[in-house]
Amino acid sequence: MVGRRRMALIGISTTGPTDGIGDTLRAIETIEYLVVTAGKYDFLAEVVVRDESELLAVTNAIRAVNGAVTTETFVYLDIAKQTYTYGVH
Repeated sequence: MVGRRRMALIGISTTGPTDGIGDTLRAIETIEYLVVTAGKYDFLAEVVVRDESELLAVTNAIRAVNGAVTTETFVYLDIAKQTYTYGVH
């Protein structure tokens, strides 16, 4: 991630089963974190990119995935809290 300065969360709405779409999304190198969700979006993808040009390229790659219907991108302005203690008590 050296040299990558821009982070964003991309909500992805799809049609049909999520299995094959998830396999295709996992292959996109700039997606660092991918979850299947219930709600407005079928997937949430966190991306880390160098600049807006690379963000546009990854967004276009996601939109080109067969079954992807819409995306909404949330560019991070600041990380107010980040904790990695899932399941640690």
